[in-house]
Amino acid sequence: MARNSKSGWLLYCMVHIPCIWRFKVGITSLNIGALKRAADIGKAMFGFPLPIMVLPVIGAYKIEKRMHRIMRHWKTVFYNGSGKSEWFILAPLFFTVPIMLAVWGLYLYAVDCWLGTTIFPTLAGWLVDLAFLIV
Repeated sequence: MARNSKSGWLLYCMVHIPCIWRFKVGITSLNIGALKRAADIGKAMFGFPLPIMVLPVIGAYKIEKRMHRIMRHWKTVFYNGSGKSEWFILAPLFFTVPIMLAVWGLYLYAVDCWLGTTIFPTLAGWLVDLAFLIV
């Protein structure tokens, strides 16, 4: 897949199936999308990657590189091919996913302010309730 890796606007996090302790953090363009990117990566490995979160954001390349630098101690390379150097052991689950959720929350809050709705506080309340049920 020929692509300009620095021009992507979609930051994504994928989990490897069946090795669910391996997560990939990467970027792709809006016209390719995370599902097509996962299919491309899946050709080079056993099992397959499953996107669990996607975030459209300006500056995705710089954000991705910073996240990779922070999580470098948990890096794993377990196949040869496209995207092989962007996999980590569990770290994205505790670092990348919460950050992406927070940005989605900010997006939703901005939409609430713009439209005068109360979607954000309702959803936040549900997430807090869910967290208390899990703990």
